[in-house]
Amino acid sequence: MQISLIYLSDLPQYKTEKLYELWIPTEPGVPKTNREFTDYHGINLTDARENTTTFDFETTGFKFFHRPSKFPVAEQDFQGSECPEPVEKYLRETVDLMKELFDAELVICYDWRFRKNTGPQTYDIDITTPQRVIAKRPARIVHTDESFKGGKITVERHLSEEELNRFRKPGWRTKIVTCWRPTIAVVEDTPLALCDRRSVAIDEPVPCDKVLEDYVDESFYLKYNPAHKWYWLSQQTRDEIAVFVVWDSKKDEQYLVGPPHACFENPEAPADAEKRDVEER
Repeated sequence: MQISLIYLSDLPQYKTEKLYELWIPTEPGVPKTNREFTDYHGINLTDARENTTTFDFETTGFKFFHRPSKFPVAEQDFQGSECPEPVEKYLRETVDLMKELFDAELVICYDWRFRKNTGPQTYDIDITTPQRVIAKRPARIVHTDESFKGGKITVERHLSEEELNRFRKPGWRTKIVTCWRPTIAVVEDTPLALCDRRSVAIDEPVPCDKVLEDYVDESFYLKYNPAHKWYWLSQQTRDEIAVFVVWDSKKDEQYLVGPPHACFENPEAPADAEKRDVEER
């Protein structure tokens, strides 16, 4: 199948000007960001169901699993409080699942999002909408959530000093991962596409400062490259999860640590198809 994906525009100013996003109140007239994007068409997308055994965290950076939830969540469960009880049960279950998949000593869920396709794509920086009370739109821009610098900042923010001292010692390895699951029976509209990290050169990603109230994070955007290899899991159900690495303390000197990803408009989806999912980090 061929699809369209939104990449960072290849503009000359990005050679001397760092990307930024201001997730804070600013004076009138101050730009919230200097990002610009371009929609690229005719990108080849391979269905992972054709050969699911080729995917692994150490190679492609992502993997798909059939793992039905004992605590499935739906849109109504995300209303009201910051973390309603049904969501809390699901997050605890996901933490236990990540412990199993990665044979981990410690797993912490520090962030989660409910997403719903609610209208046309925009690139605005919206700081007025509470992050979890109202559904966020699918992330349609090709990106990785953390740069190597940004991942270190995130780990230091969410682990205690005692935990940091312990896991920095030789023999330990720390990862940030995302678990992506549909909250409806089958996702057809704006499903998730994942790029094999080995098809991305280490110097391709463009760092972007994400300026928040109390700290500055750093993520990556990508410019279009026809060498990128994209995959998806067709007809993904709520019993199936996509798990992918976002950051790894074991730095890869050849490839990007985490696979770039984005949601996309599925040209084969019915006109009335719905898209809802929950993702945890």
